[in-house]
Amino acid sequence: MRLNYFDYFRAIAIIIIVAGHSFSLWVIDTLPEKVLANIITGGTSLFVFISGFFFHHIFYKNFKYQIFILKRFRSLGQ
Repeated sequence: MRLNYFDYFRAIAIIIIVAGHSFSLWVIDTLPEKVLANIITGGTSLFVFISGFFFHHIFYKNFKYQIFILKRFRSLGQ
């Protein structure tokens, strides 16, 4: 089952992240600029939230934390 509205949220988050990187050289002086900068920097949080939501609902039932950590340590050694 595909949740299309999450694709829209992901697209919005990606656009916000790209906008944040594009306008990172702004000098933020006025209140509207501060509000816009705050909205733009929130894109990463939205993207991480969506990723966590999908991880929980798709993989959590079969997720073994110990196996995950062991695989990470093994990949560091390579």
